Amino acid sequence: MTLKQGLEVAGLTHRERGLIDVSFRAEPGQILGVIGLNGCGKSTLVRCLSGELTPDAGVCSWNGERLTEANRATCLSVYRSEEWKAPRPQALLPAAWEGAAAEQLMERLRLKDDLEHFHSDGIRLTAALAAAILKDAPVLILEEPIVGIELRNQAEIEEVLREERSRGRAVILVTAMLAYLVPIGDSLLVLNEGQVVHDGCGPGGGRAELEEWFLQVVGE
Repeated sequence: MTLKQGLEVAGLTHRERGLIDVSFRAEPGQILGVIGLNGCGKSTLVRCLSGELTPDAGVCSWNGERLTEANRATCLSVYRSEEWKAPRPQALLPAAWEGAAAEQLMERLRLKDDLEHFHSDGIRLTAALAAAILKDAPVLILEEPIVGIELRNQAEIEEVLREERSRGRAVILVTAMLAYLVPIGDSLLVLNEGQVVHDGCGPGGGRAELEEWFLQVVGE
């Protein structure tokens, strides 16, 4: 029997929030993009994966082992930009700021001199995102990772995520920004009204072609 590698989600359902029988796999060394219209179930999916919400049905597993409260924190690192829009003291950030990797990432994202300025939404979001990347977990789930991030840091974050993919992490990017996902993602999962309507490669072409393809997929 061959062991199934990666994060596997089978039949995930949350009836109250409209998530219906969602199944997919995110493999090590892959960037999977999850996209859909507002209200399609993206945030509910992330919250079910993180354990914040309890689904009515479905199974999530990593390398064939079911995710539980006991092992979820070691398997997943989750960032949701929505959680960091309100001011938070620096002390609430994960203690991940020691070591060469942390120093390098802080330098690349221009955080070394900015961590005291938590009144700034952009700095707070960048620091929280960096902490999620630094966490030693094989699956990295990022919801709206460039929302509120300085333009000069967005390209650097994209490069960092490509490096994380090369290291063998399964990276899941959840966003409403199709034009951001297509160049970086290896595969696209499209949600519409809580259900998977596309799971596979994304389209080629420019912005207009991307938008036309997406609207066809979601039936608009």
